[in-house]
Amino acid sequence: MREAVDRIRTAEADAERAKRMAREKAESEVAEAGENGKKYVEAAVSEAERTAGRLINEAEKKAMRMTEEKIKSAEKETESFMKTAQSRIDQASARIVEGIVGGI
Repeated sequence: MREAVDRIRTAEADAERAKRMAREKAESEVAEAGENGKKYVEAAVSEAERTAGRLINEAEKKAMRMTEEKIKSAEKETESFMKTAQSRIDQASARIVEGIVGGI
């Protein structure tokens, strides 16, 4: 009978030890998973920041090109207006001169 009680106590101790080891292993795995999760999030944030920086840089370059194109277009349009205005000024000047000369 004593032998049976000793075996039961040994089995209970083994079961407690196994339970404790399983709990410690689970806690360790949870902690490791948490660390891996942090590393993953940090890597994802870092990648997102690099991507955002690249996209901002590309957008700024595109905006600069578009601005330069608009400026060139405005300069051409201004030049065309100036030529038209100068031609009309020349025509008006010629008529004024003709009127003055014709009136003499």
